[in-house]
Amino acid sequence: MGLDMWLMSGNDKKAKELMYWRKANQIRNWIVTQANADKDTNVTCELSKVELNALLIDIKSVLDDNSMASRLLPTQNGFFFGSTDYDNYYFAELADTLKNLKPIVTNMAEDDKLTYTEWW
Repeated sequence: MGLDMWLMSGNDKKAKELMYWRKANQIRNWIVTQANADKDTNVTCELSKVELNALLIDIKSVLDDNSMASRLLPTQNGFFFGSTDYDNYYFAELADTLKNLKPIVTNMAEDDKLTYTEWW
């Protein structure tokens, strides 16, 4: 059990998994805040290229200056959401997200939207 998160392209019948996160509560918190969604429920929302670029910028800023972590990408408590420490796992998750998300965003058309969904 735990926080499982996906970034998908396409519609329900032809959806393709582009990214998967496990207990990356800092990423979830950023996305849920951007979507203005209820943090206490499972969230599904669309994310634009502009929004995903903003996430990449915040990740890069935190990786360049770790002291920015709690301001730009704060952790989030939750049942089975994982650690809320700003530790090696936290920063490794950001580095992995940057590495894998950057080519996805680069290849998006300006008007494309991807779907974020989660289960916990």
